[in-house]
Amino acid sequence: KVNAATEDVKPELDDEFAQDVSEHQTFEEYRAAIVKELEAQRDEHAEAHLEDSLVQQAVDAADCDIPDAMVNRESERLVQNMRMQMLYQGIRMEDYLQYTNSTEESLREQFKAEARNNVKTQLVLEAIAKQEGLEAADEDVDKLIDERAKGTRDPQAYKDSVSAQQRENYAGLARTRKTVELLKQHAEITLHEGEHHELDADEVISGVQSALEQAESAEEDADGEAEKEGN
Repeated sequence: KVNAATEDVKPELDDEFAQDVSEHQTFEEYRAAIVKELEAQRDEHAEAHLEDSLVQQAVDAADCDIPDAMVNRESERLVQNMRMQMLYQGIRMEDYLQYTNSTEESLREQFKAEARNNVKTQLVLEAIAKQEGLEAADEDVDKLIDERAKGTRDPQAYKDSVSAQQRENYAGLARTRKTVELLKQHAEITLHEGEHHELDADEVISGVQSALEQAESAEEDADGEAEKEGN
């Protein structure tokens, strides 16, 4: 006795598929949009890597006193960040410490090198900004707040809730961005031919295709269960 027979059928990669999963009317438009997005992500990652490299070179070349108190505070901040990330994953810090046979104090020591570099980076960028007279204008701060607000459920409510202290923090971030831009303008950047990574839009589309297939299968299963309950 055969109670049921099923066959996995993936959605056809056609205009109808594109309309189901995007705002585009044709599959070619949808694929072109994915390629454009992948190119933007690649360029953004490359730009971030360049900026990090330039800042680190400036930090490595600088000679400055780094207060131990600042390093200790930064090390503690890194530990607390780790605690929050673990909580998001459903892991308690206490359980992690027990499993790894470590302590929060040993974690702080592990973070000391990273903390020292973070503090030195902050001091060096602040020194460059002061030397060059870089300041954050109101429009620079507003731009950063707008960028952050776009990622919230209610952008206007977020902007209205920004406190004076938060605005000062955004001003510091805007000043840092100006400092990094200054480093880029004065840096001698040499482009090297490296390993070329093809942008695989088909892989992204295949993932969307599989997800859509699973969603349709789950919907059919739910309808089947509802029909059984009704009988």
